[in-house]
Amino acid sequence: MNALAPSAYPVAPLVSAIDRAVAQSALDGGAAEIAVSIWVSLHGLVTLELAGAFDARTADSAFRSTILATLRGWAPRPGSAANS
Repeated sequence: MNALAPSAYPVAPLVSAIDRAVAQSALDGGAAEIAVSIWVSLHGLVTLELAGAFDARTADSAFRSTILATLRGWAPRPGSAANS
């Protein structure tokens, strides 16, 4: 996935932030791929929250842990191009 479709405009601020993180070697990967993985992870949680599956405390915990886990998955690995 090299770029997001023009219809992906709502995700553009996320892609811009990820571009900056990749440029600073804080994340390792393509901005579009990282953005999609974050977007779909959170979309699933939002769907569950709107359906009433979470109380406020559980929702906060789920969002925090999901964001951290997703970002850890895109963290540079020792010896990766991002660490060069």
